Amino acid sequence: MRLEDVHRGERIFIDTNIFTYLLVKDKRYINSVKSFLKKVEGGFYTGFFNLTVFDETSFNFIKLKVIKKYGIKRGEFSDFYKQNPNLVREIDFEPVLKLFSIDNLNLLTPKLILELVTEFSSEHALLPADAIILATMKEHSIVNLASNDHDFERVDWINLYKP
Repeated sequence: MRLEDVHRGERIFIDTNIFTYLLVKDKRYINSVKSFLKKVEGGFYTGFFNLTVFDETSFNFIKLKVIKKYGIKRGEFSDFYKQNPNLVREIDFEPVLKLFSIDNLNLLTPKLILELVTEFSSEHALLPADAIILATMKEHSIVNLASNDHDFERVDWINLYKP
């Protein structure tokens, strides 16, 4: 299903890649995710995220800003950062904070049960960050997920919406 197929009034969890596409102005998905997030902001539906999504989105934002500014390759970022940790001080986080503070976008702070995360990792062959997203969704009875992550296609109890 596509993001534009989400029905009015739905509750939908939003994965990292949706936010990252907007922040980095990804030409392939910018129009779709911008329209989707405007609908969240306008109350067409209610969006949710957790700290894992905020963490991953912030990291992606930092990484891409550093790569662009210093002309390094993606694979060189970790070593470059370790040698120059003060680079993070140069980053203007305002776009990230503004994005995560739009109306009708809610931070979920789950009481995650570790067993549930490891169960989802094993059952659906997911890495921990994706399993945490599923556990958060399950805890809050959310079945809709906006993501371009194909790993979630293995989960039969969610409705996956892609840009």
